[in-house]
Amino acid sequence: MKDEINHPEHYTQEKIECIDYIKQQLGDHFKYHLEACLVKYIHRHKHKNNPITDLKKAQWYLQKLIDEHCQDYDEAEQLGKEIYSGQHFSEVINEL
Repeated sequence: MKDEINHPEHYTQEKIECIDYIKQQLGDHFKYHLEACLVKYIHRHKHKNNPITDLKKAQWYLQKLIDEHCQDYDEAEQLGKEIYSGQHFSEVINEL
């Protein structure tokens, strides 16, 4: 069965899925792309024959944005633990 929300065929024809390529190209600005897509799908859903599809796409982009922020939070929290434990400081000293 086709999954037009999570993995549309027209976005998965290459070796790398389109969203992964966009993330690779945008780097730290990837979240702005996710926000823009979220706004786009919420804005236009009421003008579609089947608004549920666009709302599900908006939901997908919202979840992706949440995941990106959680990943940042987890990385920052881990770095904080390393700094607090002295692990990160030791690594910096060892590199000198």
